[in-house]
Amino acid sequence: LPENATGIVSIGLRFVNVTDGVAIANVTSLIKGTIPVPVIYYGDENAEEGHIDPFCRHCYDWENQNVDLISFYANLGTIREIYRNIFKDGNFEVLHINGGFIMYKRENENGSIYICVNNSSKQELIELNGKYQSCLNDKIFENNLNVKPYSFEIFEKTK
Repeated sequence: LPENATGIVSIGLRFVNVTDGVAIANVTSLIKGTIPVPVIYYGDENAEEGHIDPFCRHCYDWENQNVDLISFYANLGTIREIYRNIFKDGNFEVLHINGGFIMYKRENENGSIYICVNNSSKQELIELNGKYQSCLNDKIFENNLNVKPYSFEIFEKTK
């Protein structure tokens, strides 16, 4: 966890007790939204805490919404919609793992989407061949990508 965060984060499960959670929630959401079967539970988009039954059945908190996290989920949903055919039945391949860093690819005959998640305090320099464009902010980069600590990227190769 970043220095200013507290709590427990589990990939593929609900995250609980995170006080500085938007950055961590975005990383968790990115992974959960780009694996072969997206795993999104009721309330994840608002950083709702999960509890043991029956406390896991509380109502959605409409009065205290996390606008940044909800916006991130909406953007991730838009990316999944744009690249629906790749996310729907594209192959999943892990390309690189180094400590808290993972890079994987979703690919089929419609194209490829690359996902990098850096859950470590060290930056990760990825060497690439060619020109790529971020799906998050349309930024163009060529031949390498510097993934900063506790950050992520989704990108595709440009034509």
